[in-house]
Amino acid sequence: MQRVRPIRVAVLGAALMFLGCRAELEPTPGEQASARGVRSALDGEICPDGQEEPSPLEACRDCPPGTFSSGGAACVACDQGYYADGAASSCTACGDGFSTPGVGGTSLDCTPCAPGQISDLGTGYLCQSVGGGGAPSGVVGLAGIAEWDALPAAEQNKVKTDFRSFFLHQSVGGDLEDGARAVGFRFEYTTSSSTNLRPGLNGGLFSSSNGNPSGKIAEFMSMALANQTTVRVAIMKFGYADIVAGTVAGAQADYQAAVSAIKAAGVRVLHVTPPLVYNVPAENAPKMQMREWMMATFPDDVIFDLQDVESTEPGSDTRCERGGSWEICDSVRSTRTCPSLHQGIDAASGQGHICHDPHARRLAKAFLYSIYLAGQ
Repeated sequence: MQRVRPIRVAVLGAALMFLGCRAELEPTPGEQASARGVRSALDGEICPDGQEEPSPLEACRDCPPGTFSSGGAACVACDQGYYADGAASSCTACGDGFSTPGVGGTSLDCTPCAPGQISDLGTGYLCQSVGGGGAPSGVVGLAGIAEWDALPAAEQNKVKTDFRSFFLHQSVGGDLEDGARAVGFRFEYTTSSSTNLRPGLNGGLFSSSNGNPSGKIAEFMSMALANQTTVRVAIMKFGYADIVAGTVAGAQADYQAAVSAIKAAGVRVLHVTPPLVYNVPAENAPKMQMREWMMATFPDDVIFDLQDVESTEPGSDTRCERGGSWEICDSVRSTRTCPSLHQGIDAASGQGHICHDPHARRLAKAFLYSIYLAGQ
């Protein structure tokens, strides 16, 4: 609705008479601004979006940085977690993993959240340590990509130089290792029977086959205990064939017993939520059940939420889901147009390998960030 202001006839008449006396001359910029102010008062025009009118007889002016305006309203400060760089009709979110110190921020004020905190659409782009019914504060999901990028190189290199870790996995874990290597962080090859781990990142395949979660858990515990005097962080990732209907309860019991034994030996455990598949909701439901159990059972540990990062659509941050369950996004999985580096092309349904470039490279950063946190 347009604003109606009382017109002060004497002031307006004087302004119009003054401008009329100078009709034969080119008006100065100040006179042009006065004329615009007079016209605004006379005809009820409102300022364009991104501008405001300081007073009834002044021209519209741009909103200052950190504020916005639309519909002729006065400029208002952006909420915390959002920014504007001047003459803005709306504020822009800082993005996942970033926020501002307070209201009225510019793009330069968007800074990374502290380790263990998240910021996304669900938090209103405020840095929060989420607990209670949601994820524990140590969960590293999509925001871990930006959090890794924000670390100084000296901090990133701690995963190579400050402590030993090992990662036992199958094919999707290979995608993560390939992605990490592509961004400069190579996992040294090892086997589950190794007792001579190199400093930094070590990784290798289970000897137990996919579909045998108990065998993999036993290998994981054996390797951690055999290297307890030198290794700081032990990591295993279930395969998507391991966590299906009928195996969840047994896998939970075996895994919890193994984690207790490993921790009792002084080794930390970094948990990884089981990978999802594409286009089979019935197979993804037990994997999500395992995810919720991990978060409820290990609230004080670091958890790499692989399910979160691979089921989030790049660019829009929307969730890829089907039949009530999350699934690996079609744009993220290995296809002919975007293949995995070493795991081949996925079938139309039932698999969940990761496209190498850019997605395995991108997702590996969140994995590296979770290793960094677990090692601190």
